[in-house]
Formats: sequence, structure tokens, C-alpha cells
Amino acid sequence: MDHHRGADGVRSPPEGSSRPGRSEVRRSPFGEGLSRVPGEGGHPAARRPTLAGVLLALLALLAPLPVSSAPAPEAALVEVVEPTPRRVEENLPFTGTVTSERSASLSPRVSGLVAAVHVDAGDRVEEGQVLLELDDELARLSLERTRAALDEAESRLGETERLREEALTLLNRRTIAKTEADARQAETRVASAAARRLGVLVREEEERLARHRLLAPFSGVISRRDADPGEWVETGTAVLDLVEVERVRLDVQVPQERIEDITLDTPVSVRLDSAPDLEFTGRVRAKVPVTEPGARTFLVRVGVDERPDAMMPGVSGHAVFRLRNREPVVVVPRDAVVRSADGTNTIWVVENHRSEPRAASRSVRLGRTFADVVEVREGLPDDAPVVVRGNEGLQDGRPVRMIESRGEAGAVPPTKEDLES
Repeated sequence: MDHHRGADGVRSPPEGSSRPGRSEVRRSPFGEGLSRVPGEGGHPAARRPTLAGVLLALLALLAPLPVSSAPAPEAALVEVVEPTPRRVEENLPFTGTVTSERSASLSPRVSGLVAAVHVDAGDRVEEGQVLLELDDELARLSLERTRAALDEAESRLGETERLREEALTLLNRRTIAKTEADARQAETRVASAAARRLGVLVREEEERLARHRLLAPFSGVISRRDADPGEWVETGTAVLDLVEVERVRLDVQVPQERIEDITLDTPVSVRLDSAPDLEFTGRVRAKVPVTEPGARTFLVRVGVDERPDAMMPGVSGHAVFRLRNREPVVVVPRDAVVRSADGTNTIWVVENHRSEPRAASRSVRLGRTFADVVEVREGLPDDAPVVVRGNEGLQDGRPVRMIESRGEAGAVPPTKEDLES
């Protein structure tokens, strides 16, 4: 009888034949727990799955797949500083204008017609120099008339004095009456008074004549000319502006909140817009203790010992007052502060920095802002390093790897006072 092998390598009888007493084995997906069942056409049965096999198969399907544990977050690289209390230098910048210590609007002391103007805007003049002259012809004639009257009065005085002396001699000889001698004495006194009165008139006329010339009251530069020959000017009408350029100062307006922080000993540096690349050392010359109502600012005048040529009246400039705190304050770099839209300020610190450093956020209250650091008044731990770089994407509890910042928390290096305090 011919046999053939199946796909599983088991011989099977030829088609159409059957052998009693043998059964066909079928593999079940449920495993080995099988029982034989009647086969087709009365042939021996294949194995049926038992209850135990079914349960084992279900447990195998329901068992959770092995889950690999999630990797720990990588330590973030951050740059940190150690916040320490220190006396820091605060810079107060203000803008001002260079003004002269002396400036004047000049006007003639008498009214008259302008005869000559000897200067123009921009001219340098010396004290006592003639700047402008008025037509003085009438004043000269009046002076000559008064001088002539004075000469006449002095001549009369001389004659009365001679007659008085003659009368006194005759009175001693008893050749004239005492009444006549007294009359000669009175005439002398009258003549003397008239001469004195005319002498005063001469000096008055001389002064009036002198006032037809306008002189420079001090050395400086003519900044404005507002008169020409042929114009009539009145007393009190400014015709020239004179500004002293040798002694100048920078005037700045300081808010009332900071005026008490500035003293006459406060260091100050000055920069001029006419020479922006140069910095000059200045000193506080005066604090004007009054202000205009509503201004809320006070005038502070800053002088420069060695005045540069670029420091001219009218030039704008900048004064930076360098204030040093009397008491140490805790400051951190401005980059360490994360500012939120709701107005809160956060600083990231490193906890457990000696064993397992991890990031932690702290809400802080800030104080004054200095050049590149900011004062922290509340919320900062005493011994926790502050993150200044790499704080953008930190989360609380994330491991970090620290490197020290090349800059310190305070912008100013410690002084001898800091080390001793």
C-alpha cells in the first residue's frame, strides 16, 4: 500500500483508506494540555484543550510585557555664583547742561543813539574793554559848560578870599567897621559853596559822558549782539550777551528721592556730548536746597578741575555719581533673575550642592538695581549657589552639574572695608 508523508513528516495512509485504531493528532494553540477527541468520519479524535490549559494560556496572554525602566534625566550644566553680602557701588547717571559761572545781558546805562559797536558774536573780550559807544556830543558840551562855570566860581572864590583877608587887616587897624568885615567873610563862604556845587556838577557830567560807553564787566565771549550803529537804545534794553568761558560747571537735576544720597564728597565722573570718548573727573560744588513747585528735582552743580576745551557753555553732558552703600547687601547678577509676566521674580539655586546637586526655584523680592547686579532682599537661601547661566529650562529637582562663574555676584571687588567688616 502506498503511503505519503505529510507536511509534518508523518506518514499518512493513502487517500480513501482508513486504519481502525489510529487517531489523527491536531496541534492546539493552547499548549500541551490536550485530550483526544473523535476525528472526522469516526476516526480517532484529536486532543481537546482542557480547563487547565485554557487558564494557563489566558494567564500567559494577560501577563504584562516586561517594561524597561525610564532613564534618569541628564544632569544640566549650569554656571553658578556664591552670593555674599558686600558693599557695592551704585552709579547714578544724570543728564545736564554746561553753564557758565558768570553771564550777563549788557545794556547801556543811558539812552541814546548807537555810534559804534566794536564787537560781534563770538569775540573774546577782556574786562574793561569798550564794547559799544553812544553818540555823546551833547554830553560833552554840557560837561564843557559846567567846567567853565566851575572855573568862574573858583575865580570868584579867590577874589572873595582876598577881600576877606584885606578886611581883616583893616579891622585890626580899626579903619573899617566890624560889620563890613563880617560881610566879606560871608561872601567868601557863599563863593566857596558855589565852587563846590559846580565841582560836583562837573563830576556828574563826566560820569554821564562815561556812561555813553559800554564796557565789559568781566572777561569772556560775546554770545549775542543785538544792536547796530544808528539804532536808538533805551536803558535796560540788552544789546550784548557776555559769557565767561573759563569757569564753567555742569548743572544736573536730581530727583528728590536721591538728593540726600549725594554729598559734596561724592565721586563723580563727567562725559560731554561734544567729546564722548573722553571722561573727566568732577566734584560736587553745590547742592541747591530749593526747587520750583511741582518740579520735584533739585539742582546739583558739578565742576571739573581741569576744564577741557570741549566744555563750553550750552554743551550737554552726563554726570555719573558713584555711591557706595554704607551697609553690605546681598546682590546677584541680573542674569540670575527670571522675571515672569505676572511680575514675580524667580532665582534658581542649587540644593545639596556638596553631595547630589539639584535645581530648586525660589521666589524672591528684589531691591535696587545697580550696574550689572541686583539686590535681593528676601527669599534667597544663605548657603545655596545661584544659577546665572543655564537657568532657562530648569525644573525643580533636576540634577545639575555646576561650574563656577568667572565673575562674582558683586560687580565691585571687595575693598579693605569689606574684608574688615
